[in-house]
Amino acid sequence: MDVGEKMKNFILIIMLLTGSHTIHASILDGRTVSYQYYFPDLNTPLDIGNTGDYLVDAGVEIVSGQSGFYSADWSDTNLFVDFHVESLWSPRTFNGFLTSDTDSLIPSFLDMTFSLDTNMDGLDMSRIYIEEDRFGINWNGLEFTADTFISLDFESPATVPVPAAIWFMGSGLLGLMGYSRERNSPVAAA
Repeated sequence: MDVGEKMKNFILIIMLLTGSHTIHASILDGRTVSYQYYFPDLNTPLDIGNTGDYLVDAGVEIVSGQSGFYSADWSDTNLFVDFHVESLWSPRTFNGFLTSDTDSLIPSFLDMTFSLDTNMDGLDMSRIYIEEDRFGINWNGLEFTADTFISLDFESPATVPVPAAIWFMGSGLLGLMGYSRERNSPVAAA
């Protein structure tokens, strides 16, 4: 097989294997977030015993939030709140919690896309509070039962598709280097 045939085969294999890939930067996995409950407004933090910093990993971070009403679990791209009892949140300016970027390692929440899935009547995206380095839920005045859940997904613009052309260019450069090396190597006498 001559050098040109080897290069064609090499490029064909690279084309089949690469296609288009995505580089995904972790959003919350392995990061530390701060949990703080606020009531009756965003200027009044309420210390309810589990305020503090949490490492986002495979476990549930808040097992008993606000007197055991709910649990809160952060994953890389989701906040899931599961309620355990039936009650009503007091109506105030703000009654809920915020998640903050403790170490300034998380991309801006303002640049992220959020989507909400819930069975809590009255909770919609207008009650999702989003700032540069924190986001949260304002559930003031809303009712909940032991079957109520909130699932808040977020996606960072740091998820960037890498076009196949970049992979092709890299494989082409490798092929040219291999061709150049073979061409310049001494030929053994027969």
